[in-house]
Amino acid sequence: MAAFAHLQNLHAQITNILAVPSLLSYSRALSTIEEFTKIAKSSPNPHSPAILALKHNCNVYKMLCNKSIRHLIAQASAHEHKMYRRASPRARGNVERGDESQHKRRGIVFNLDSGEHVFSALEALTLVEFLEEQECRSTKQVRFAN
Repeated sequence: MAAFAHLQNLHAQITNILAVPSLLSYSRALSTIEEFTKIAKSSPNPHSPAILALKHNCNVYKMLCNKSIRHLIAQASAHEHKMYRRASPRARGNVERGDESQHKRRGIVFNLDSGEHVFSALEALTLVEFLEEQECRSTKQVRFAN
């Protein structure tokens, strides 16, 4: 019976911890749930209906905590990305250039159709190779002054 009273106390603690939704409170609730499962496994009658009901409630709380933690982390990440976008340098006055500045760190080439920049780079490479080849083929005559 002492284990049952302790388990009910843990259940009340979880409810109190979850009263304030924050990442810290959800983490504390998960650690309390872990403590509960250890005590429930070591109790003399782990298959009694009351302990099974408390286990079920704590499993529900565990799923709720995990879901809420994922949601809070996603919210924090979205807020961080929003603040990063606000702090990044933007071109002033031109709406199109403002859109371009958001993609600068992604290595995207702007004002070109997709694939056109590859074609331009290949043309430049071909031109450089052609000029180097012409330079090698040409016979340079060196004249010395008398």
